[in-house]
Amino acid sequence: MQLAPRRIPGREELGPLMRYYRYRRTRTGAMTGAETARDAEVVAAASGFGWPVGATEEWRPQRSAIDRSRRSTLWAPDAVLAAYVAGLGSAPRRRQTIISYGWTRFSEPFPSRVASCRTVGWRWSTARCTRSMVTEALLRLALGWSWNEQPWLYLPDLEAAVSEGLPNPTHDGRARLAELIALITAQPPGTTASGLGKAMARAKVVAGTDKYQPYGTLIGLAESVSFLVGHSAPVGTGSFPCRAQRLLDL
Repeated sequence: MQLAPRRIPGREELGPLMRYYRYRRTRTGAMTGAETARDAEVVAAASGFGWPVGATEEWRPQRSAIDRSRRSTLWAPDAVLAAYVAGLGSAPRRRQTIISYGWTRFSEPFPSRVASCRTVGWRWSTARCTRSMVTEALLRLALGWSWNEQPWLYLPDLEAAVSEGLPNPTHDGRARLAELIALITAQPPGTTASGLGKAMARAKVVAGTDKYQPYGTLIGLAESVSFLVGHSAPVGTGSFPCRAQRLLDL
C-alpha cells in the first residue's frame, strides 16, 4: 500500500487531483463539483507527483503520532492563530489547522474496549483502524476546506503542517479578517451560524469558496477566539467581534 505524502498538494499538482476527485473552479473562481475523470492519463499525472489516487489508507491514529505532532516546536499559540489568518488570504490550506490542533490539545483516549474512531466531545479512540482517502483529504485542504468532523483526518493535516511549517498572514488575510469581523458585527440579533455563513458567502469575504466553505471558515474563527480566551471561558455573542479583533495584531 502506497502512503500519501504528508504535504499539501502544490499548484501544479491540483489539476489532475481535482479532475480525479471531481472538483473544478467556476468562471468566478468558486469551487464546485464536476464530472469525474479517472482515465489513465489523469491517474498517471497524479501518480507522477507521488499521489496514490483512489487508494485508502488503513491506519490507527496512534497516541504517539499525535503526541509527536503536538510536541513540535511549530505550535506556538500565536503561530497557529496567525496561520488561520493567513488561511483567509494567501494560504487557504491552513484554515483547518486551528481546528485540528485544538482537537489534539483537548483529546483524551477512550478505554481500549471502545471500538469507535468517532469523537464524543474531545475524546477519541485508537481501538480500531479506520480507512481514509488521505490524498483527497489533503487536496481538500489545498482548496480551502475546513470542518470539525472526521477527526481521524486531522492527523494528516498536522503532519503536513509540521513538514511544511506554518505561514505568516499577509495584508490580504488581515483585510479579509477585518471584513469578516465587520460583517459579524453588522448582523441583527438572533442571526444563526448558518445565516451568518450565508451572509459571508453573499459578501464574498473569502474568495473561491463553495456553499459550505464559509461555514467551515467560521468554525475556524470560533476555535481561534476560543483559543484566545481559553476553552473554559464562555464567549458571548456581543463580545465575540471584540475578541476576534485581537487576531488582527498577529
